[in-house]
Formats: sequence, structure tokens, C-alpha cells
Amino acid sequence: MKRNYTPPTAAKGSTQRATLNITVNANGDVVNVTASGPDSVVNEAARQAVLNTGSLPIDADDPKYPTFTIQFKGSN
Repeated sequence: MKRNYTPPTAAKGSTQRATLNITVNANGDVVNVTASGPDSVVNEAARQAVLNTGSLPIDADDPKYPTFTIQFKGSN
């Protein structure tokens, strides 16, 4: 996800944070993602990074499946 993250111009040079709720299907394909944090532009960039990732290696037996909540911390 960090590889796909492109920080907004105003956020470059700083550390950004967002909480991501990611829902995947049984194949690990991302079907929904929401982001919350103090900066809506950073939230959208983080959300887009997850969508661009496409799929996550998951174990369908994982008790957190199909929705995961992670803290994203990116800096550029």
C-alpha cells in the first residue's frame, strides 16, 4: 500500500496518518475501503493506494476477515 501511496502536494515532507477499513472478498480482492483521519485529501490518497493494491494475501479463516482496520502512516 505504501508503494502505491502518492501524497498530496500540500502533505509532501510531512508524516500523514489515516485509519483504513478494508473489506475483501474470499479471494482477497479489495471490495471496499474507507479512510478516516485529520486531512480529507490524505484520506483519499490513502484510500486510493489501497484500491490500487487490488488484493491482499488473506486467510479466509482469519477471524478478522472480511473487514480489516489498519493504521496507515506515510511520509514523503
